[in-house]
Amino acid sequence: MAEPMRAGALRYDEKLWRDYFDELERAVAARPETIEAHWLRAEALQHWFVTFNPPRKEPETREMARTWNNDITFILTNYPDRDLPSVSLNAARAMRREFEVQTRGVKIE
Repeated sequence: MAEPMRAGALRYDEKLWRDYFDELERAVAARPETIEAHWLRAEALQHWFVTFNPPRKEPETREMARTWNNDITFILTNYPDRDLPSVSLNAARAMRREFEVQTRGVKIE
């Protein structure tokens, strides 16, 4: 089972949380046999944090990459989309809502 994200990882910045989960949803929705899926699932988050956000220390970026790996592994393992491609994405959205309520007290409609 994946470990939950540490509370301070994104410093309670709502935009960063939303962006993180948007990227996570894109990765879950990508067809597994494509280069896009490989990129999104293996490389995108680290690239995103290094390239598009304010400079971060290397250990912090590695921590976010580990969190990403745990999250994507948990979703793809527990919500496989072999038969119905939309199931895992819907489940990921539900998990996102529940995760944000539990960790930050923010309800997303």
